[in-house]
Amino acid sequence: MVRTYAAILCNVAENAYHKKFEMETFLSFLAALRCLVAIYHILVQDTVAKLKDSRLKNSITCHMSKHSQDFDKVVKRLEGEIVKIKPREAPWIVTDSLSDSVVFAQIYVTSLANCRETALGYIKRETPDMFVTEKELLSSYEEKLISSGGVVDLEERVMASIVCSKAKEALDLASLVMDIASLRLGTIQFSQHTVDQMARTYASIFCNVAEDAVYKNFKTETILSFIGALRGLGAICHILVQDTVAKLKDGCSKNCITDHMGKYS
Repeated sequence: MVRTYAAILCNVAENAYHKKFEMETFLSFLAALRCLVAIYHILVQDTVAKLKDSRLKNSITCHMSKHSQDFDKVVKRLEGEIVKIKPREAPWIVTDSLSDSVVFAQIYVTSLANCRETALGYIKRETPDMFVTEKELLSSYEEKLISSGGVVDLEERVMASIVCSKAKEALDLASLVMDIASLRLGTIQFSQHTVDQMARTYASIFCNVAEDAVYKNFKTETILSFIGALRGLGAICHILVQDTVAKLKDGCSKNCITDHMGKYS
């Protein structure tokens, strides 16, 4: 939809360049602008709907509604002006009308963007689970360990159950790293595809270690591979966040975050 409306805006500019001043063309410009803003309004509205604070939600909704009504009035006024324009007056008056429509659209969109930022500040974002199947497999291992019974190998079964539990937690970390990469906050060292590949490689290591523990094939190398995979995930996450922090302006906040990251690293 956005590209369709963008094409309309470009066509109007092209017609003006070739001195083709037609009323329908300019009205299509206003219509495309109105539709673009309406799409953004709906997107922001969906974000605001997730707020749990009813007072804040109502306040933002009312604010958005007011700007929507104001913009609609402006567009209708400009449409009326264009319809009444005489052929000789068309170029200059239409130019002013279209300029006004863009200015008011910018004001409206900026207001919507501010509403969205405010809403996002109060919405808890949940990290998507990228390893549902793997976790189900680990859960089946845990159930098997519980149902196997017996006290002869109780200590080994408890240990294997703990490993399965920790492998699940490690998979959550892998999901978090993949989610950070998906936000595309400007990392320059890794593409999202590369991060996904590496995270899934580490995830398979966590599952393999759990499987080895369940089937009593636990070795020193296995434990070291688990720790190595955790270290790899941490390193990837550090780089992703480091690239984001690098975009901050030099100052106290940037230095503080960098020192904090260095300490934990």
